[in-house]
Amino acid sequence: MSPVHSADLLFTPTEDRNAIKVDVPSKRLYFSIYYYTKDDAFKRASQTKEREIKGRSDWKPARDTFVAIEVRTEADFRAAWARVMKQAKDEGYVVAEGHLFTHASKPKGGRGGLEFAAIPGTGDGTITREEVSQLAKLPWQKAGELILYGCNTGRAGEGRSWTPAQAFADAQGVKTSGTTGYAYFSTSRDKHVKITDSSTEVYLHPYKWGKNGYFGDGEAMPDKIFTPAK
Repeated sequence: MSPVHSADLLFTPTEDRNAIKVDVPSKRLYFSIYYYTKDDAFKRASQTKEREIKGRSDWKPARDTFVAIEVRTEADFRAAWARVMKQAKDEGYVVAEGHLFTHASKPKGGRGGLEFAAIPGTGDGTITREEVSQLAKLPWQKAGELILYGCNTGRAGEGRSWTPAQAFADAQGVKTSGTTGYAYFSTSRDKHVKITDSSTEVYLHPYKWGKNGYFGDGEAMPDKIFTPAK
């Protein structure tokens, strides 16, 4: 057998020996938690948002998922939040967006928060500022966002120095949007148009109308965006 000389061997060039880094897109989870009502108004608003998200150019059905959960009580909401956390953790998702279609209150005295049916054994019906801070912190993607659609979720005043949107932003470490007035259902995102039982395109948003100004023109009011406190 002829000896093998080093000059006869082919070596991979040094510059080609480093591992090639491949950017693998993250699996993204979008979720909606919506309040139960007989007319399904909150549900229809959730479904409208789901269609909008799935119609975006960056939505990838093989990679992304949308989870919609109906709730009625405070306990239901806590369970829904825990369910989102578990699915994200178990299936390796980052949370891209969260949408909370619920009632909210801003009473004098500084309390209030997200509101649900106060059924005995399920809590007092209010997710307060302190209780928001106790929710599990979801694995948000860097550009993630949480949107609160309930009344006055981005508005302080009248004895309350804080807002639910800021409370969620601080607790979750994610950009959070809240409403700047009383929210109404509408068939248009930009102007208040009363819904009917057969409306399928439904938005929940504050408009210059009703409690926000009886002589208003019905135009949409801007949301307020909160970032986590430093």
